[in-house]
Amino acid sequence: MTALRNILSSEIWESRRVMRALCSRVAYPQSGCRLCTESCPADSIVFKDGYPHVGAGCLECGACISSCPNGVFLPRQNRDIDILLPLVPSIKKRELQTIHYRCSNATGASRSAVQLNCLGRLTEFLLVAPLVFGAERIVLAKGDCGNCRYSRTISHQDKIITASRLLARAIGIEPNKIALAETGAPEEISDAHVPPPDRLARRAFFTSIKSKSAGLAGMLLASGRTIEQDQRAQVRQHNWRRTNLLAILSRLECRAELEVQQDILPAAEITVGHECTGCGLCSCICPTGALKNSMKEDLFEITFEAHLCTACGNCEQACRFKAIRSSNTFNLKRLFDQKPQTLLRAAMKSCDSCGAGFIHSENDICELCRAETPKLAF
Repeated sequence: MTALRNILSSEIWESRRVMRALCSRVAYPQSGCRLCTESCPADSIVFKDGYPHVGAGCLECGACISSCPNGVFLPRQNRDIDILLPLVPSIKKRELQTIHYRCSNATGASRSAVQLNCLGRLTEFLLVAPLVFGAERIVLAKGDCGNCRYSRTISHQDKIITASRLLARAIGIEPNKIALAETGAPEEISDAHVPPPDRLARRAFFTSIKSKSAGLAGMLLASGRTIEQDQRAQVRQHNWRRTNLLAILSRLECRAELEVQQDILPAAEITVGHECTGCGLCSCICPTGALKNSMKEDLFEITFEAHLCTACGNCEQACRFKAIRSSNTFNLKRLFDQKPQTLLRAAMKSCDSCGAGFIHSENDICELCRAETPKLAF
């Protein structure tokens, strides 16, 4: 009975921890995404029957949580907002000016540091949000990563730090405010060594966002509750990773339009060409809801919300007629405006062969039927 209880408990825990509907490979089995499996130092993430599972060998490093831009994996405890919200009152009162994050093997870190099993658990939200609320600096205390059992997360840590610095720059915050501390050198992470802030620049910056940031902490908490409620329903558009970040950026002004490689910040620009037949497959296999299609007044329409895109590549890979193209870079301003963009609007007609709707052309037979039965093309 004890063994059975443990198994059932594990299954319940996993079902609450893995939001499978957000997974790119669940949405499109031919997806080439391997971010979670490649980042897991214990090789405990496996796909069974097309779904991701976290095995018993999980080390709780949090790499899967941070490496998946779709928000498939949820922490067993200590969500991002749970980590941040207790710090916000002290930040706003200027009692806490430097936020320390330290891994479990780091030495010499501040006693008030937020301890994580591995810095591979960090997200852009955890690094940028404290600066938005008024922290002077974020300091990361690493252990000996090269000899750590979590060493596979090193490259991912670097990407998160780089992306966070770019986001900070985009909102007018000095990127070097996100700093690394030397292992075993406590003097490098002491508040006493934080350089004096530029008061005038900070005052202008925070005055500009004062009205926009009111109630932000409460909104983040509400956002967390929504995610928690939707977890069981597996609602695909609640990507908590991106939702938390957008909650911060949507209230700020983009001060530097930076082009970022998608391997640093997973996002892409999408275009739809004249080859599109209106089959709607792209929106069906988009795990985050960034692509949507609809019929409006007999017109087929595809809309794209760039701020939701995580550059999974499903749409481009699956499009049989190569109508969809995605970029390798992404302009950070798209995370700020958060407005849907119409990629295509076209009239539809019914195929004489299969009866399905397709985008109007000189042919009476849709491209799918023409491709399946070449003789019909004549």
